[in-house]
Amino acid sequence: MKTPAETNAQPDWGSRYPKLGSLFAKTERGFPVHLADRHGPVLREIEAAWGAAECVRLLDDLVFSDRPGRLGFTYDAMIELFALKNHHDRLYPQFVANPFDPFAGFGSGEPEATVRPPAAKPP
Repeated sequence: MKTPAETNAQPDWGSRYPKLGSLFAKTERGFPVHLADRHGPVLREIEAAWGAAECVRLLDDLVFSDRPGRLGFTYDAMIELFALKNHHDRLYPQFVANPFDPFAGFGSGEPEATVRPPAAKPP
């Protein structure tokens, strides 16, 4: 039996994942179908944390894991995780801890951080 991702079927993601479903309600594409199909518990955890600082930590742990022995995610699931991280960082910039992180959402119409050199000491 084929999954919704393989058949392009559109299950009612909005009822299963209200926060994420509303994010993608106006588009036909973009919802993380590979995560929903193959990693439902992970997507439910992201859904529960969406809009909070905990979501940033969760997505960082999933995307940048340093735990040995993990099998990891498929390519499609990783692309969806990166997209979710980018969406969350853009929508909730108050939770982004590092403005110099290239995945923190800067550069997409938001002001960039300015680095100033230390002030020179008077002679």
